[in-house]
Amino acid sequence: MLLWVRDNEMRAEGYSEGYSVGRSEGAIPVAIQIYNEEMHLTTEEITKKIMSRYGLDEKTALDYIAKVSKEKTSG
Repeated sequence: MLLWVRDNEMRAEGYSEGYSVGRSEGAIPVAIQIYNEEMHLTTEEITKKIMSRYGLDEKTALDYIAKVSKEKTSG
């Protein structure tokens, strides 16, 4: 029984970590690129959209936008 509980806790921890990494490395940057390059939204509009869609605060949303912009100019 204890092994089962530990396995479930580890599985939940792994899921949570994977979800967090997936958001930061996948979904949010892709959404920002689409909003910017295809929809031609302003930074303010993009900020509001990702705050609403992903439940982010304004600072975190702006950090994502800055990171995507930096990667675009350096890559």
